[in-house]
Amino acid sequence: MIKVYTAIFISLICLASCLQPKKDTPKIASSSIAQRQIQYLVDTFKLEVGQEKDLNKQDSIRIKYAYKFYDLLSNIYIDSIRVHVDSVIVDNLTVTAAFHCNNEISFKYSLTFLKKMDPSQDTLFTFMKGLKPGLDTMVNFAYMGNHQVRLPNSDGTPIIKIFAFPSPIWLPKKE
Repeated sequence: MIKVYTAIFISLICLASCLQPKKDTPKIASSSIAQRQIQYLVDTFKLEVGQEKDLNKQDSIRIKYAYKFYDLLSNIYIDSIRVHVDSVIVDNLTVTAAFHCNNEISFKYSLTFLKKMDPSQDTLFTFMKGLKPGLDTMVNFAYMGNHQVRLPNSDGTPIIKIFAFPSPIWLPKKE
């Protein structure tokens, strides 16, 4: 009888130890569906360009992916993107902000607000002015129908620059 209890006790300990997370397992930063979709396109673009040595064919691939990025960005809500704030320039009622989420994907936009703002515009203006360069934050982006796709190189230039203005993740999106 004691052997049965001992066997059950040992089995429970083994089961409990299997359920405990390992201390040396790195935590993977979660990213939004939109961020993963953009990153997937960047990765497949790099792979396809990397297989081609002819510069004219590489440029054709770049143009093909510019259309793919347009299709993606025009049809998704770019929400909950974890970014690093590179710069924020406030010039009266114009706020220009630049961000990147890694070395391959960057965002930039300049937005000029009217002197008379409704509450949601004022909230957005205050949010954009309050962004601090060097800060890592999570924001939504409103794609403005324009982006640049560049061939991968070693100078650290992002592969895609998306022209979209940021908004706080708690601000409801307009349909």
